Amino acid sequence: MKGGLAGLMKQAQQMQEKMKVAQEQ
Repeated sequence: MKGGLAGLMKQAQQMQEKMKVAQEQ
């Protein structure tokens, strides 16, 4: 459960970064 939560957090962080990059372009 702990590992799954960490994975979700990591995924959400990556999505946020992608959104940020998309907005900059």
